[in-house]
Amino acid sequence: MAPLQLSNDDYVCYDDSSIDAPIGITSDVELLVESAVSCFYEWTLGGRLHVEEIFALLDSDDDGQSSERAQSIAAEMTHLLCDSDNPSEEVTFLPFVASWIMLLDDAHVSNSVNEHRVQPALQQLFLA
Repeated sequence: MAPLQLSNDDYVCYDDSSIDAPIGITSDVELLVESAVSCFYEWTLGGRLHVEEIFALLDSDDDGQSSERAQSIAAEMTHLLCDSDNPSEEVTFLPFVASWIMLLDDAHVSNSVNEHRVQPALQQLFLA
């Protein structure tokens, strides 16, 4: 049997050696964010509202985008969550909080049980 080889004809290659997957192929980051968003929706209503309150405290100008602290924390995450064709796109609430659900759950599989572990960690991260 011949060894498997990866054909990169359908991938977009850049000068810095990075690549984008072909259209229609979901990236690992997108799959993780989708999983975490689903997890967030499995939380209790009180849990979801508590997280929204944390981010509302950071959103000093009420434009739906959290201010300096959240932006600085999210800076490295932004290029993973934004549309690569639109670098000015801002991270919206759900992908942002979903990413932190994944990161703060200490590599556990995201599920509704993590609500009690992640909420205090989110509060510590953004409000400490």
